[in-house]
Amino acid sequence: VKYTANGTDGASVGHGLDSAPEMILYKGINATGNWITLTTAIDDSADYLFLNTTAAKGDYASNYIPTDNLFYSISSSNSLQFIAYCFHSVDGIQKVGSYTSQYPNTTHVETGFEPAFVMIKSYNQARNWCIHDNKRKVTNSDQRQLYANLSSAEADINDQIEFTSNGFTVKGGSNDL
Repeated sequence: VKYTANGTDGASVGHGLDSAPEMILYKGINATGNWITLTTAIDDSADYLFLNTTAAKGDYASNYIPTDNLFYSISSSNSLQFIAYCFHSVDGIQKVGSYTSQYPNTTHVETGFEPAFVMIKSYNQARNWCIHDNKRKVTNSDQRQLYANLSSAEADINDQIEFTSNGFTVKGGSNDL
């Protein structure tokens, strides 16, 4: 969704989805600023993270929780233009959610389908945003990850994520995730 803030922080904006977004990536496009990630997937409240930093989550007021038709502007500017990428879970296609790591043990995350792209961020610690996909690997043991918050090249990893037919498994040695 592309929109221009109207001078009211929390002003409503239509999103065009068939249900409420569980994650929205906001970015001002005519001024510098953070990529703000609003999500209800952690604890059903309005939480935010910055896609371009490692910071832990913060809390927005509950009136920022998206509805089936609307989400809410995060700026009181009357001229800042935004792009807002809105996501919600769709059975068999995409899953927005959170999980609790069983570190140092293995954690299986159920999605209901084999994912092609997984982005992980610890919400209670300063950690990188880790991106895993099935396009840059030959096997589950030959993986590389990208960090959404860094400008570095992909990094080699050893068995941190294994894609399965119904989700993905985070291996026990994956304290970074």
